[in-house]
Amino acid sequence: MAIAVHTRGISQRFFMSSIITQAENEDYEEYVQETERYERLGSTVSEMLSEKPALLAREYLSMIADAIEADYIIVFDENGKETACSRAYTGFDLPADAGNEFYEFRKLLKGIEVITRASVKDFITEEMRPFVGIRCELPADDSKGTERSGAVLIALPSRNT
Repeated sequence: MAIAVHTRGISQRFFMSSIITQAENEDYEEYVQETERYERLGSTVSEMLSEKPALLAREYLSMIADAIEADYIIVFDENGKETACSRAYTGFDLPADAGNEFYEFRKLLKGIEVITRASVKDFITEEMRPFVGIRCELPADDSKGTERSGAVLIALPSRNT
């Protein structure tokens, strides 16, 4: 009889484990779908900003962030300095310190098209949230009309809520 109880306990633990695994897989699938959606939206935002530099104004970036259900959007120039933001945040730079979680986003300035981070401590709100970074061609800032590579960083909704 002890063997039957033990086997039953193993079966119950296996059953519970499989339910937890299924829930984790569903969460992961939801995360992947959400990330892919934001990568597509981010690419569209990047193209819009490249084609219409007037959209770099906070008012328009804020409307874009609201439309794509992002917490905020920050645009960085070719040096990693903030040039525009959908909120009143100012003066942020992509870190030059390789130990910083946001350092990886500097790769966008070198030509990497998209970088996604599942959960990073937000340097503004200090909440854990996913981020999507997309390379962006910025308007020229010189008389030669030379385009510059920049980056669009999209803060996705916090997973803390």
